[in-house]
Amino acid sequence: EQAYDNPALAIGATPWSAAAIRALLTSQHPGFGLALGRPMAGFLLARSVAQETELLAMAVKPENHRMGIARQLLGQLISGLKQEHSGRIFLEVSAENHPAIQLYRYYGFEKIGIRPQYYGKQDALIMACNFANLSD
Repeated sequence: EQAYDNPALAIGATPWSAAAIRALLTSQHPGFGLALGRPMAGFLLARSVAQETELLAMAVKPENHRMGIARQLLGQLISGLKQEHSGRIFLEVSAENHPAIQLYRYYGFEKIGIRPQYYGKQDALIMACNFANLSD
């Protein structure tokens, strides 16, 4: 719990609280999380419904940036989804988060829309990747 409440792992201006993560993991369409490292260097949260998965959040501690943590997390998610035969992955990312956009494009994600001012004054890109296009 404390790891998810760590401000160093905040997503945008609002970190995911332990209660919010617990609610996600126990909802009607439960989500799942992956974490790397001890102490935790980064994590992601996702939710699958039918043949679609939504990447809800991914964060890496600033001192662990540029060490491949996000790539490892996303790679683990994709490997798991391939085994589950998921059809499509969706996500939203700040249009200003160029390293994340580059990572998602590496894995075959494409921009399918924009949410204006989704992150305060910043737009969000809606990106998706079909299962058949996923890279390991």
